[in-house]
Amino acid sequence: GASLLIAGGNLRWLLFFTGKYGGDLGALRVFNSQTVQTMLQLTFTPSQILGVPMVLVALLLFRHLLTRPSWPAAGGLGLVIGALTLVAEWYFLPLVAGITLVLIGSLWRQREFLPRRRLRERAAIALLPLCVTFAWGSFNNTYISGIFGHFWMRYGSVNDAITTRTFMTKLATGAGDLPRSIQHPAWQVPNLVPLHLNLDHLGQVPSWEASASSEASSIPMWSPAFLMEISPVLLCGIPFGLWLAWRRRTPFLLLLAGLAATATLPPVFLEWGFRSTDFLRFFTAAYCYAALFIGWLAGELLASAAASRRMLGGALAAACLVNPIGLGVVGLLPGTLGKAKAISSGAHSLSQFAGPDAKDAIPVVDPAGRQEAFERLAATAGDFLFPLTQGRDRAIVIVPPDQLPPELHYFPEWMKTATLARVVLPIGWYWNDSLYATYYRAAVVDLDPTSLRALDVRWIIVSNCLLPETPPPVAAALRDSARFTSVATFREGGYSLTVFQVRP
Repeated sequence: GASLLIAGGNLRWLLFFTGKYGGDLGALRVFNSQTVQTMLQLTFTPSQILGVPMVLVALLLFRHLLTRPSWPAAGGLGLVIGALTLVAEWYFLPLVAGITLVLIGSLWRQREFLPRRRLRERAAIALLPLCVTFAWGSFNNTYISGIFGHFWMRYGSVNDAITTRTFMTKLATGAGDLPRSIQHPAWQVPNLVPLHLNLDHLGQVPSWEASASSEASSIPMWSPAFLMEISPVLLCGIPFGLWLAWRRRTPFLLLLAGLAATATLPPVFLEWGFRSTDFLRFFTAAYCYAALFIGWLAGELLASAAASRRMLGGALAAACLVNPIGLGVVGLLPGTLGKAKAISSGAHSLSQFAGPDAKDAIPVVDPAGRQEAFERLAATAGDFLFPLTQGRDRAIVIVPPDQLPPELHYFPEWMKTATLARVVLPIGWYWNDSLYATYYRAAVVDLDPTSLRALDVRWIIVSNCLLPETPPPVAAALRDSARFTSVATFREGGYSLTVFQVRP
């Protein structure tokens, strides 16, 4: 069970028999999961590689609390679960809900044979982890997040401020001075949490296939590729877990099987715009819970006296391990990681370079040390700006106009400047079409004065790491000393980054 949890794969390797996938990128496309990523593939995702073990530790502590109720075990369980709000919040609510239901059910069954005094003590012990979890989680989401929010952008306040500025600008100048893209009579503050039922794409789930590109992608649940990916861990592990939990009726098995089954529901029934791929983390959680059951099933078969059942158990374990072994072998091939990095950095999909219609040339990444220079320049700019702004002022980064489509969907490479320079960009934490995204688009194209005022932009950042030449409209605007003042220029080899201050 532990081996399958860490390295377990799927049956995507069967795609090789179609003859459509060749070369290192074709093999990488086969072995790289579209929807369900295993622990092996998440070693560079801190929230997952730490979140999943924390969930498993919480489950072990919960099992200990059920068998040997004690105050220390209850307090430790609450601390571990509460810490999930700092690491992997998408696992927090299902785990808390499942543990609460199981605790209530366990107390309900004990009411008949425990003395009332002992039952009250058990109820208090069961309540303690929930209280610690609530207190710990509230602390994380108010005090700590409040500090970060003081230095970072508060989305609601930014919306309110932009709404006010837009309204005042309309009164002062008329709609004719506003950017064309928002010259319409009806407008409203954008919804930054566009969570709704997946009615438009019911029967499909998000896919990682094009997560780095400018378009979202989905995969039908009945497609062979998806069925191969959830087999055998999810497709066999969850039914076996539900059957085992129903047969034994132990609280821990009921919780584990319930978590494995319910974690598959958000990616299927909920939608969150382009960020719907975030729901695939629930699939990863379901995979980890189900991997324990598939390991249990393989162990039962391997321990059987019948040779046919032992062979079936060995085949089940082997089927789960072919994919991760193949992924490791392909990753060790010379040049594979460089090509994958080039595709990801260029916001392309792996299918564009590993399918029947693959392009001939892999995009060049990091020419002449551009990436290294980019990071050093951004860090230097941050060291310069942060003492002046304390991270409170907003800035915009001039980028190629072709990276600003009508609907903004993805994080381009230049977004690293926002992180490294520690200057807040007037953009939501995920790309969606909104008032400030519209203003940002207008500001980047020609430094539109109305847009800069609406966004309350104080700084302009221009770098030849992002585009060879500053667009003529932007360059012409920056030459206006009444509007902008050049305050610093940083150089790294042949690259430079210039910071302009927007004059009041």
